[in-house]
Amino acid sequence: MERNELAQQLRAEFGRNYLVKNDNPYLVVARSEHMEAWSKRFRSLHHAFKHYCITHAIPTREIEFPLVAVVFGSRSEFLRYANSSGITIPEHCVGYYFSDSNRILLYESAGASTQETQTTICHEATHQLAFNMGLHQRRAATPLWLIEGLATMFESPLLSGLQSREGKSLWPASRQATWQALSKRPESVQRLVAGLIHNDLAFESDFENAYTIAWAMTAYLSQRNSQQFGPYLQSVGNLPPFQDYGAAQRVADFQSAFGKDSRLLTNKIIKYLESLD
Repeated sequence: MERNELAQQLRAEFGRNYLVKNDNPYLVVARSEHMEAWSKRFRSLHHAFKHYCITHAIPTREIEFPLVAVVFGSRSEFLRYANSSGITIPEHCVGYYFSDSNRILLYESAGASTQETQTTICHEATHQLAFNMGLHQRRAATPLWLIEGLATMFESPLLSGLQSREGKSLWPASRQATWQALSKRPESVQRLVAGLIHNDLAFESDFENAYTIAWAMTAYLSQRNSQQFGPYLQSVGNLPPFQDYGAAQRVADFQSAFGKDSRLLTNKIIKYLESLD
């Protein structure tokens, strides 16, 4: 579908209370009074993400389809749309990347903190960019640590480009406290690293720590092992959709890129995190 045709369809879908702005690569759907601010946020994050990929030798492809970003005016509208689309929204969720439709769904909330809103924008928009720029393949069995680690990485003020220069850091605000507690148990860190290389089960049983280690692995490997990380990400991004990616092959691919010693890798990740401001 051509961009203008899709924009017309979105206007019909969301009605006269919303504008649709064509701001390549995005089609932003939002209330008129906040459209410029939202459009600027998405555009800035796209620029920051593209810049990161270039400077860290991460191969990308041109975005083929318009990236639809919908910002609802209220949580009730957000939930109504999600329910009608068959999406189950967690209680405190303020945004979502819906891979079926390839859309970002957010809502404006006076009750949500600025930090929470910014974090959600960065995380969900990064999902959308990664899937549309060839870093991940929709409907492929991409390791979850790679998907969530990359999205969490762009929650950091230094990478996202959305926050003021004051206090910019590589730390995502949502992960620093969790890491401080986890770092006191290096054996748990090593177990999580080894586990995430094999499978995604930690995201079901140890949610907060799994996200933190996924971010730590992605940040370390992309910034300190970029020569290996880029080709690895490209190979995983070329996984065929609707096919299994078994643990044996998943581990073999990881070890081929980064070595077999998960304990050594864990120690390097810990030292890297200790070096961050």
